[in-house]
Amino acid sequence: MRMIKIIASTFVLLNITFQVLAQEEVLKNIKAGFKSGNATVVSNHLSTRVEFALESDKKLLRKEKAALVLQDFFLVNKPKDFQLLHQGASKEGLKFYIGEYISVSGTHRVLIYLRKSLIEKIDISKE
Repeated sequence: MRMIKIIASTFVLLNITFQVLAQEEVLKNIKAGFKSGNATVVSNHLSTRVEFALESDKKLLRKEKAALVLQDFFLVNKPKDFQLLHQGASKEGLKFYIGEYISVSGTHRVLIYLRKSLIEKIDISKE
């Protein structure tokens, strides 16, 4: 019985470790995508439906459409830099990240919500 508890505990710890590493990889990819203006890199982590807010225009979009909107945003606002400023999580498991996207046309605040390593919401607003 004791051996079963040890094995079960080991599997739980390994599972948690792999989830943390996966989320770190996702965040690393999202940051790199925004920093380089690469919508494909970011869109690899989009949920099937994404709440996308660009300035005051908020829509619920399919993954493919959200990727196109993000690509258009990057084309109009060529990237200079992207920095992550803050991150946190809710009790329900929703993680959020606040970043600053600096482009040739100005600075934008980017708010990203993730659940289980998938982006559920992106909110981009000019500062």
